[in-house]
Amino acid sequence: MHARLLLLIIINSEIFMSSVEELPPVDLFVTTADPELEPPIITVNTVLSLLALDYPPHKLACYVSDDGCSPLTFYALQEASQFAKFWVPFCKKY
Repeated sequence: MHARLLLLIIINSEIFMSSVEELPPVDLFVTTADPELEPPIITVNTVLSLLALDYPPHKLACYVSDDGCSPLTFYALQEASQFAKFWVPFCKKY
Protein backbone atom coordinates (compact mmCIF):
# COMPACT_ATOMS: atom_id res chain seq x y z
CA MET A 1 0.00 0.00 0.00
CA HIS A 2 2.69 2.51 1.01
CA ALA A 3 4.91 1.61 -1.94
CA ARG A 4 2.05 2.29 -4.38
CA LEU A 5 1.30 5.61 -2.73
CA LEU A 6 4.97 6.60 -2.83
CA LEU A 7 5.21 5.64 -6.50
CA LEU A 8 2.09 7.66 -7.27
CA ILE A 9 3.54 10.69 -5.47
CA ILE A 10 6.84 10.39 -7.36
CA ILE A 11 5.06 10.07 -10.71
CA ASN A 12 2.79 13.04 -9.94
CA SER A 13 5.71 15.21 -8.82
CA GLU A 14 7.61 14.38 -12.02
CA ILE A 15 4.58 15.31 -14.09
CA PHE A 16 4.24 18.54 -12.11
CA MET A 17 7.92 19.40 -12.50
CA SER A 18 7.75 18.84 -16.26
CA SER A 19 4.62 20.97 -16.52
CA VAL A 20 5.84 23.94 -14.45
CA GLU A 21 6.95 25.75 -17.57
CA GLU A 22 3.51 25.20 -19.05
CA LEU A 23 1.82 27.09 -16.21
CA PRO A 24 0.37 30.43 -17.30
CA PRO A 25 1.56 33.73 -15.85
CA VAL A 26 -0.79 34.94 -13.12
CA ASP A 27 -1.49 38.54 -12.11
CA LEU A 28 -3.11 38.99 -8.69
CA PHE A 29 -4.84 42.24 -7.76
CA VAL A 30 -5.50 43.29 -4.17
CA THR A 31 -7.79 46.27 -3.81
CA THR A 32 -8.39 48.47 -0.81
CA ALA A 33 -10.06 51.84 -0.31
CA ASP A 34 -10.56 52.83 3.32
CA PRO A 35 -7.99 51.98 6.02
CA GLU A 36 -10.69 52.23 8.71
CA LEU A 37 -13.05 49.74 7.05
CA GLU A 38 -10.24 47.58 5.69
CA PRO A 39 -7.34 47.67 8.15
CA PRO A 40 -3.92 47.67 6.45
CA ILE A 41 -2.93 44.52 8.34
CA ILE A 42 -5.55 42.60 6.34
CA THR A 43 -4.14 43.97 3.09
CA VAL A 44 -0.60 43.15 4.20
CA ASN A 45 -1.56 39.59 5.20
CA THR A 46 -3.29 39.09 1.86
CA VAL A 47 -0.26 40.28 -0.10
CA LEU A 48 2.16 38.16 1.95
CA SER A 49 -0.03 35.09 1.48
CA LEU A 50 -0.19 35.64 -2.26
CA LEU A 51 3.58 36.07 -2.51
CA ALA A 52 4.12 32.82 -0.60
CA LEU A 53 1.99 30.76 -2.99
CA ASP A 54 3.51 27.56 -4.33
CA TYR A 55 3.78 28.92 -7.87
CA PRO A 56 6.83 29.79 -9.98
CA PRO A 57 7.89 33.30 -8.87
CA HIS A 58 8.76 34.39 -12.40
CA LYS A 59 5.13 33.73 -13.41
CA LEU A 60 3.46 35.44 -10.46
CA ALA A 61 2.79 39.17 -10.06
CA CYS A 62 0.94 40.88 -7.24
CA TYR A 63 -0.51 44.38 -7.58
CA VAL A 64 -2.09 46.54 -4.88
CA SER A 65 -4.64 49.21 -5.73
CA ASP A 66 -5.33 51.66 -2.90
CA ASP A 67 -8.20 53.86 -4.05
CA GLY A 68 -8.13 55.77 -0.77
CA CYS A 69 -4.45 56.77 -1.20
CA SER A 70 -3.89 56.08 2.47
CA PRO A 71 -0.41 56.83 3.83
CA LEU A 72 -1.06 54.21 6.52
CA THR A 73 -1.60 51.49 3.92
CA PHE A 74 1.42 52.68 1.94
CA TYR A 75 3.75 52.51 4.94
CA ALA A 76 2.30 49.19 6.08
CA LEU A 77 3.03 47.71 2.64
CA GLN A 78 6.48 49.26 2.66
CA GLU A 79 7.25 47.51 5.95
CA ALA A 80 5.69 44.31 4.63
CA SER A 81 8.02 44.36 1.63
CA GLN A 82 11.00 44.30 4.01
CA PHE A 83 9.44 41.50 6.05
CA ALA A 84 8.61 39.54 2.88
CA LYS A 85 12.32 39.20 2.09
CA PHE A 86 12.55 36.83 5.06
CA TRP A 87 9.02 35.45 5.27
CA VAL A 88 8.43 34.31 1.68
CA PRO A 89 11.61 32.19 1.42
CA PHE A 90 10.75 30.64 4.81
CA CYS A 91 7.24 29.74 3.59
CA LYS A 92 8.53 28.28 0.34
CA LYS A 93 11.11 26.19 2.22
CA TYR A 94 8.69 24.75 4.77
